[in-house]
Amino acid sequence: HQRPTEENREETNGEEFPLTLLQSLVKKPKPRRHRCSDCGKSFVRNAELQRHMLIHTGQRPFGCSVCGRGFRVVYQLHSHMRTHTGEKSCFCQVCNKGFGTKSLLKEHMRVHTGHKPFRCPVCNRGFTQRGNVRAHIRTHTGEKPFSCPVCQRSFTQKNHLQGHMIIHTGERPHKCSFCEKTFIRQNHLKTHLRNHTGERPYSCPFCNRGFTTKALLTPHMRIHTGDRPFRCSECDKGFIQRSHLKAHEKTHKESLKPYSCSQCGKAFGRKAHLGRHMIVHRAETRHKCSVCERDFKLMTRLREHMRTHTGEKPFVCPVCGKSFAQISTLSRHQKHIHHMCPVCKGSFQNITELNQHLKTHLDDGTLDQSLLERKSIKPCRCSLCGKECRNKSNLQRHMFVHTGEKPFSCSVCEEGFVCKFEVNQHLRFAHHICPVCKEEFERDADLTDHLRTHVDDGSLDPELIERVNRKPYSCSMCGKEFNCKTAFRRHILVHSGERPFSCPICEKTFTQKGTLKTHQRIHSGDRPFSCSVCDKSFVTNSHLKTHLRTHAEAAVFSDRP
Repeated sequence: HQRPTEENREETNGEEFPLTLLQSLVKKPKPRRHRCSDCGKSFVRNAELQRHMLIHTGQRPFGCSVCGRGFRVVYQLHSHMRTHTGEKSCFCQVCNKGFGTKSLLKEHMRVHTGHKPFRCPVCNRGFTQRGNVRAHIRTHTGEKPFSCPVCQRSFTQKNHLQGHMIIHTGERPHKCSFCEKTFIRQNHLKTHLRNHTGERPYSCPFCNRGFTTKALLTPHMRIHTGDRPFRCSECDKGFIQRSHLKAHEKTHKESLKPYSCSQCGKAFGRKAHLGRHMIVHRAETRHKCSVCERDFKLMTRLREHMRTHTGEKPFVCPVCGKSFAQISTLSRHQKHIHHMCPVCKGSFQNITELNQHLKTHLDDGTLDQSLLERKSIKPCRCSLCGKECRNKSNLQRHMFVHTGEKPFSCSVCEEGFVCKFEVNQHLRFAHHICPVCKEEFERDADLTDHLRTHVDDGSLDPELIERVNRKPYSCSMCGKEFNCKTAFRRHILVHSGERPFSCPICEKTFTQKGTLKTHQRIHSGDRPFSCSVCDKSFVTNSHLKTHLRTHAEAAVFSDRP
């Protein structure tokens, strides 16, 4: 063999190699003979060209047997199938989280490295994925291309629309294995599970406090940094969270106080507050009961009320012997229960027979036409749905179903109701408040015992107790009984899964409007129930009561020797 000379040898890492040998090891580029007729791009193999042509034709020959989605190349289909099977072949070396494809693992690694290669051209905010930038840019342009076909609400991202659609279907497919609570989205379930496991993956670098979500950590960090990005347009006051700003802005709106008292001119931010204030003026001119100190505008009403204390019921039904405290109640009873003629006191099977009979009094001259029209019972028919009501007041109450009006509101939580009886039922079962003396109780059973004391002292009719304890509404699914229709309808939502009240900030849904109002205090920071001992405040009255027991227990132990 010929020894390598100075001219034809290379020295690499102290070793000598013939130059011809090195040149033979270098791969020569293969000729690209297969050219695309559409874009001019060339390829080494015909198979590569054929695969490229699918971009122009739009063909996706490899279809998923589960969801029908198409792919241009078979390896993309294999990667996609892992989303259905749950197979995870690629694992993160830092946190051991598994992924179906290498590209997903690569994107995930940016969470650990902090690398955000995709930037918004408007605000320069960085993102780990290109798709996230596209979705973010829509917040600047205002574009919302994904629209709900049911309610026309639009969204910036397709997955947001898909999550929203479940609200209409009522589907909550993701169930917690610990408490069986269901969720619309899988990420909501994942966050919820941390409450059971105690996992707090997001920790504050200043105080090491842990959080279940990044969304909770972000506003907490502003406490340390002093950043208050949400500013009031009225007074320029800054806030850590947008929800705190929204709650603050309401104070400016309420400062307008559009509801003013016609007697003293005092203004109020809410109509319900004005209504409570008007009681002060009404009390100045009313007639007060000497037994229970309840006041009345008219002396005749006071006399009728006094019969509830004395138990006097001077008006007796001649048909069934039932007695009544008021003559108007007796007349109503005779007309609607016994279908009694007000002229000759004869009883009939139904309203139609009574009305036909009244015409005979018109013929014999004992009743004139105008009196006949007044005495006849006219079934009150709803012009919207055709429902017949017993009397005009019942029809007026029924009309609230169509108008949505709720003229009676709870003095505690301001929830609206169609009639006063429903308010009293709500006060009793939701707040355990006595409708007579407004005393509050811990349990419903305690309130029931208390109501009997009002029967004993004559301030409450025994019939009202029977009416309150009666449960005419029964659930066909579980057999549970209810006193009022509102509570019954609310219970039905438990079976149907419907949660009609949605939080505008976090989209969490609730079966009751009152529960939603309590939840919104988490966002607004409003804690209206304050401890009189230590000034600590709470979101709900029940939390305050639980807290007050700690002071009571502390006092007991401190008194011990």
